[in-house]
Amino acid sequence: VPGAETRYSAQAMPLRDASGGSDGDPPRSDTVVSTGGRQGESSPLAPRFVAPLRREDPRIGTTVADKYRIARLLGRGGMARVYKAENLATGRLVAVKILHAELTSDDVTLARFEQEARAAAQIGHPHVVEVVDLGVEPGGAPFLVMEYVRGRSLSELLRAEGELPVSRACRIACQVLEALGAVHACGVVHRDLKPENILLTTEDGARDHVKLCDFGI
Repeated sequence: VPGAETRYSAQAMPLRDASGGSDGDPPRSDTVVSTGGRQGESSPLAPRFVAPLRREDPRIGTTVADKYRIARLLGRGGMARVYKAENLATGRLVAVKILHAELTSDDVTLARFEQEARAAAQIGHPHVVEVVDLGVEPGGAPFLVMEYVRGRSLSELLRAEGELPVSRACRIACQVLEALGAVHACGVVHRDLKPENILLTTEDGARDHVKLCDFGI
C-alpha cells in the first residue's frame, strides 16, 4: 500500500480475555494488555503482555454512561485505559476505552480521540475490531466502546507454537489483507501493523479468525 495515504489514522481497541473463568475460556494468568506508549510502561494498544496488575482500579465496579459496568482493567497507556465491561441492557461483554482525566483539557488529544473512534466505527469489516459506542462521562472524560474479543494475538501464537505451516500462515495473512483493504478504502492508515496487533479468535467453529486492532494513533 503506498505510503502516501496519510489522510488520518485511527485506532480500534479490543478487549481480550486472558483469564478465562466465567467467560468460558481456559483459565490463564491475569495480565495487563499493553496499549501503546514507551518501552517499560503499560501503554493506546498494542496487545502484548506486561506485568500483572496488583492494585485495584477505582473504576472497577462503577458504571459508564449508566449502561457499561466496569469489570476489570485490561490495558493502560499514556493516553487512556481499557476495561472489560458489561452492557447492562443486553449482557454483552465489551471493551471500554477511557481517556485519562488529565488529558481532557487538551483540545488536540480530544480531537484525535474522537477522530479515532469515528474512523474505526465506519470501517465495519468482520476482520476489524468493531467500535459500537462513543460518549463523554459527566467528568468530561471521553470514552469509546468496542467489541470484546476472546483469543490471543498472532505474537502469542508464534511464541507458543513457533513456525506455522504455510497453509495456516497464508490463511491468516489473507484475512489481514482483507482487513487492510477495508481500512484503506475508508481513508484510514493502520501505521502499526505487527503480530501483536493481529488478534486470533474462533468464529463459527473455525480457529484463527483475524481481528485487526490498534491503528497506531
